[in-house]
Amino acid sequence: MLQTGLFPELAIQMVTIGEKQGSLNIMFDRMGTFYEDMIESALDGITSMRQPTLIAVLCTIIGYTALTG
Repeated sequence: MLQTGLFPELAIQMVTIGEKQGSLNIMFDRMGTFYEDMIESALDGITSMRQPTLIAVLCTIIGYTALTG
């Protein structure tokens, strides 16, 4: 895993600890929860910007149409 460079350092460390402790399945569950939370947080940020952006675009289109029409 380490040599491929495809995995984050945190994931490698958690797998290493899980292997040493014999609790690899628990570590995979924790990693899954961590990355799910991280993705959910990122998506919440994107979603929260969607509405203001849409309003700004629509206002620009309406304003342009009103001024040129």
